[in-house]
Parts: sequence; structure tokens; C-alpha cells
Amino acid sequence: MLRCSTWSRSHLRAWTLGVVLGVAVAAVASQPPTHPDVEDTPAAAAAVISFSAAWERYRLYLIEQGRASSTVCTYRPRLYAWNDHLAAKRRPTHWQKAASKDLTAFLARPSDRGGPLAATTKAKEGAAVKGLYRWAYDAELLTRDPMAAFRVPRQGHAPIPRAIPWGDTPDGTGMATLLGYAATDPALEVMVLLGYRAGLRCAEIASLRIEDVWLGDEDPRMRVDGKGGYEGVVTLHPWLRDALRGFLAARSTRGPVIDNPRAPGQGVTAKHVGRVVGRAMRGLGTTTEFGTPATPHSLRHTFGTELRRLGVNVDDIRRALRHRHLSSTQIYMEGAGEGGRRAILTLPGDRRTRRAG
Repeated sequence: MLRCSTWSRSHLRAWTLGVVLGVAVAAVASQPPTHPDVEDTPAAAAAVISFSAAWERYRLYLIEQGRASSTVCTYRPRLYAWNDHLAAKRRPTHWQKAASKDLTAFLARPSDRGGPLAATTKAKEGAAVKGLYRWAYDAELLTRDPMAAFRVPRQGHAPIPRAIPWGDTPDGTGMATLLGYAATDPALEVMVLLGYRAGLRCAEIASLRIEDVWLGDEDPRMRVDGKGGYEGVVTLHPWLRDALRGFLAARSTRGPVIDNPRAPGQGVTAKHVGRVVGRAMRGLGTTTEFGTPATPHSLRHTFGTELRRLGVNVDDIRRALRHRHLSSTQIYMEGAGEGGRRAILTLPGDRRTRRAG
């Protein structure tokens, strides 16, 4: 009896010690990581919210911050592609639990053509995702920003402006042929001249309104809602002023300059402007000075390049192109000279030469 009693007490002590150790291990395992700022650790969600609801809130935030609607529209497909990437993982991940390694994998995916993503695409998509998580952390949808330490890939070297030559070349047709063809369609002519003689982007052409255009003989100008909410006033070249006068003569004093052919009074999208001008360029075989196919944005490059060749200084070109940062304008520069407004008025072209070619 004594031996049995002694063995029972020893057994009870060992069993008790095992229970205590088990509880201690479980308590340690349940503690949060000791280094919650490690970049590959997923962020805990303060409150679970669907991605679509988060995007809607983020979209409104971007608009309140003054981002242009065209810029906000480019964010949506990039961020939804990110969310689709998380959902397609072998173990689907909620967007609030993503880590920086998920973003690295997202940017390493192949493009639609099968090759690697372009450096520009990586930079834009990385910046879009990083911005979303920075906002989500500030909005207390995350307990920390999991992308704070992520370094967005650089876009690489600055692009070279690809201007369109005036005359035809062995590689293709030039501005004279494009303008001659555009003269048969007043809407196309105005879109081309807004890019060629005012440097407007497709989104700026689409958003331009009649009430923002002053066509008087003295100081004709227009107000432009530029990229990133940057508002600017652009001097109208006489060629462009005359084209707008004829195009808007029978129109109301309010409304979009480029009317929607299917829904009058509602305006068009930047995609529509790019499609119409791009179709004309492809049909004519319009090329740049480098022999590459011209795009609607090549009209803006041509505008900036011609100002540079007239000797306009970099700051005046920046104002004419409505660049927020001077570094964006540096790609056009090879010299310096006088002010932008007078240079725009001295750019070649009038109602007689526009039909040349």
C-alpha cells in the first residue's frame, strides 16, 4: 500500500507539471508576433470590409484630394487585378491580410502577351496598390500598413518625345497628310488640333467644355482640367481658334466641346478620343520621326518638341504642357529662349496650310 501511494503521488506531480507546461506553451503561442512591423507579416484587419466597399471609399477619397476623374479611372482596373490575384492564390487571401510578398508576386506575373510586365506597368500598379494600403491604414481599416516598406519599381529611363514630322517620310505619312484628312471631319479636325496646337491629352480633350473656351479676337484662350487635377489656362493658336469657331458656331453656349454622337449633350470619354484619332492615324500610316507608328499622344509630343525647337525655355514649356514637375519637361529640352505664349502664337500653320497634303 505504501509503494502504491508513493507512486501515485509521483505520478500526480508529473501529470500536474505537464498540464502547467502545456498551458504555458499554449499561452505563448497565442501571443502576437514580437515584431509586428516585419514587412512580410500580414496586417490584421481592424474591421473586415469587402474589397468593393473599400474601393468605393478610396475612390471618393481620391476625388476629394483633387485627383482627376480620368486618373481615378485608371486606378480601378489595377486594383481589381490585384484583388483578383489574391483570390486566385492556392490559398485565397483577403485583401486586408495581404503582405508585401504578395505584391512582389503580383508584379512578377506575366503580361497578357506572355512576357514580363513592362517597367512602367510595374511602377504604376505598384504605386496604386501601395497607395490603397496607405489610405486603408490611415482610415483605420488596418492595424498597420503592410506595404510601407515595399519599394515601388522605377519606371526606368525617361521616355523620348516622339514627334510627328510635317511632311511624309519613307516610313509613313506626316502631319500635313493627317490634317488634310482631318479637315473633312470637323470633330476629328478639332481633336487633332487640340493635341497638335494646344498639347491637350485625350482625357483633357474629352472633358473640355464650351463655357471654358474664349474665342475673342483678343487673347483667345481656354481653361483645361489637366492631369492630377492640375488646372491651366491655354492660349489658343489662331489655327485652333478658327477651327473651334467654325465647329461651335451652331452649338449651344454650354456643354462639351466634343459631343457624343450617340447621346448628344453628354460628351465623350478619353477612350473615344483616342480611338477616333488613332483610327485615322493607322489608316493613313502616320509615323513619328523615329519611324514608329504615331499615337494620339504623339500630337502632344509634337507640340512640346516644336516649342523646344523655337527656343522656348524649359519653364515656359512646362506651363504650356501643364506639367506639375519640371523633371517631366526636361525630356524636351536642348536649349532656352523666350516665353511660351508668344511662341505658341508663332507656331506655323493657318487655315490655308492646314489643307496641304
